[in-house]
Amino acid sequence: MAKCTVSFVSAAIFLSLCGLAGAMDWKDIHEKAGKTSLAEAETYQKKNPRSQEALYLLGIVLLDEYKIDEAEGVFKRMLQADPGSVEARWGQAEVLRYRHKLDETQKILEDLVRTAPDYAPAYISLGYMLFDKRGYQRSIELAVRVLRMGARKVDVTNRTRAYLIIGGAKSMLADEGGVFSKLFQGTQILGYFKKAQQLQPHAAGVLFGLGSFYALAPGIAGGDVQKGLAFLKEAIEVDPKFADAYARLAQIYFRRNEDDLAKKYLADAIRLDPLNPLTQRVEREHK
Repeated sequence: MAKCTVSFVSAAIFLSLCGLAGAMDWKDIHEKAGKTSLAEAETYQKKNPRSQEALYLLGIVLLDEYKIDEAEGVFKRMLQADPGSVEARWGQAEVLRYRHKLDETQKILEDLVRTAPDYAPAYISLGYMLFDKRGYQRSIELAVRVLRMGARKVDVTNRTRAYLIIGGAKSMLADEGGVFSKLFQGTQILGYFKKAQQLQPHAAGVLFGLGSFYALAPGIAGGDVQKGLAFLKEAIEVDPKFADAYARLAQIYFRRNEDDLAKKYLADAIRLDPLNPLTQRVEREHK
């Protein structure tokens, strides 16, 4: 077994990585990524420069920190060492997805879900990508497949995201459908966001989902604008670079005819991610 030593506070997180051998335990690394700072991930990787696991951990943390260029470099290093690495190819697809290159993203992810059927992150990334392309029904199907894999095979973050994808996609189907669709889909939406909340109550995506539901749903369906605004503002506190939350706040304030606040949040969303689909939608509606 390989030996590794670390000397900082989060040593316990990294020591468990040292025992990995053979196929990469992606679930374990994804669980650890949520508890690891960027500084810790960088230090661990420097101490283990030839470790694919260390690079993968660093790549995930960089994505979570929106350091896309740096993440791209990490996943390129992984691919140079192992051109067939499922994890590195997923990372490559995530970099493309963050840059809104959806067709290139889809090509990689479709291949991954076909050739690596137990690798849940590819299903989640493809689900989000299809959501952006308005492929709501298939995004739901992909998320359901992840949930069926179960907690033993899928990390908590990807299970949380599966519930968020389903809730978000059903929200769009209800919004764009007729009366029957609104009734059928609308009764299910909050339940999925609540399930995500049970897993990760303070995750920005969960706060965004709940905030969007409460702010946009009619009162008869459980809507509460003030409650929704509070969730969305908390999402920004948790993740100040989360463009979707700024765009949603702008959308809601425009609907309330509070244009000064709406324009402020929209400007923030554009600054953070001008190609974000929600940002562009709000911008088009209020030119």
